[in-house]
Amino acid sequence: SLSKSCSKVDIRACFHAFGGDFEELYGRIPNENLIRKLLLRFPEDPSWQDIGQALEEDRREAAFRSAHNLKGLCLNLSFTQLYRSSSALTEALRPGSDADDQHIRQLYEVLTRDYRNILTTIEAFKE
Repeated sequence: SLSKSCSKVDIRACFHAFGGDFEELYGRIPNENLIRKLLLRFPEDPSWQDIGQALEEDRREAAFRSAHNLKGLCLNLSFTQLYRSSSALTEALRPGSDADDQHIRQLYEVLTRDYRNILTTIEAFKE
């Protein structure tokens, strides 16, 4: 189970659980303690909340900027699954995109599922 694999403090298992690529990140940052710090600090990033708030207030450009920030963070952290969903939402929100509100809502739901999966995994990892 997820929490068992994480409570053994196996950071690789955690990355695997939420669709991240530990080996890719370790190739760039060969320091497991630093990677652990970055992982534990991830929930402090406000991008996901900012996207939700901007979409609620129908501020697509603000939602685009926050989605773009999240996408960049995921790329840097090798959070592959969340990178894919944040990238899809970023492109749908990009100025000039013809994506309708329903499509954007669906992409945001996928993003939210991937995001919550990471938060749940990190919580289990901390225990």
